[in-house]
Order: sequence, then C-alpha cells, then structure tokens
Amino acid sequence: MQAIDCHIHSGIQNVFWRWEDIRPLLVAAGITGAGVIPPVEDIYDRYNYYFKDTSQWQACRRQAHRYLLGLKDPEIEIFPYFFVWNDFAWEDLGPQYVAIKWHRHPDEPEYHYRDPRCLEFLEVARSRHLPILLEESFQNTLFFLEKLAQGLQVVIPHLGGLSGGYGPLRRAEVFDHP
Repeated sequence: MQAIDCHIHSGIQNVFWRWEDIRPLLVAAGITGAGVIPPVEDIYDRYNYYFKDTSQWQACRRQAHRYLLGLKDPEIEIFPYFFVWNDFAWEDLGPQYVAIKWHRHPDEPEYHYRDPRCLEFLEVARSRHLPILLEESFQNTLFFLEKLAQGLQVVIPHLGGLSGGYGPLRRAEVFDHP
C-alpha cells in the first residue's frame, strides 16, 4: 500500500507551536486524528552542519517527547511520533509511539549511520513493527532503503519533495520497494 503522509509538528521549547494553537485548525478542517512530531528545532541544531550532540540536547529531545506524550484531546486522536537523532535512544522508544520520524535536509547535520546504536535502534523499530517517516537527502534515502530498511515500513513525506523529488525517486524505483 502507498499512502500520503500528513503530519504536524508541535512543541514549546525552541519554537512555540503549541497544541492549543494548532488544534482549532484541525477541528475546523474536520480532522479527528493527527500524527504529531516534535519540531526539528527541539531535536538538534539544524542550522549548524557541524552540530555535536550534548547532554543538554538529549534532555531537550526527551522533554519534546514528553510534551507530545502529555497531549490529550477529547475530539482529536493524537498519534505521537518518536523523533530519532544520533544518540539513537531506543531505550526511550516507549509503546506509546506509533511511528518514528527520521529527518534531515542536505544542509543539516548528518545521521551517524555507521554507529552501532543506529542498527540497534532499527532492530527495535523492526521488532515493534514501527513505520519510519523518512525525510533525508536523495542519496541517503537510497542508502537507507537499500542498506538499512529491510523489514521496515518506510513512508516518504511531502510526496518526496524534500528527499530529492518525486521524479528522481520514481526513476530510482524507490516506490517499487516491497
């Protein structure tokens, strides 16, 4: 099955995208369920290509995830996504999460794909049957699908527009992967 992803970001640390501000838009549109992801700005410094992770950033990520898990709504079902970064904190990947957000743009810091914890994280995701919402550079998308994604369900958001474009992804037969 192929599906179109539609998700939102909500957080209150390094950006101010409160659920209370987003919610009226969803209600007005008749939306009764939303995939909710922490903002990139609460996960890593996207404006510093040479970003080095710190305990402060790890605490910021944990707080961003706690914020999502604390959201409750009487009308809208909230589907929290776990936003993974280079600490590959699979220990924090609780049963409340419905999917994983794997995200970076080409001018942002890179995932450490060769870190053994990356493979451990993917194995946990695989064992829990958690889909991965993958937004990466074109080359890293191909690498991820060919080398890492065996047995994983992968969703490419934004119709591939931020992962190299729909046309190049189609020509690379990305959408033909099982």
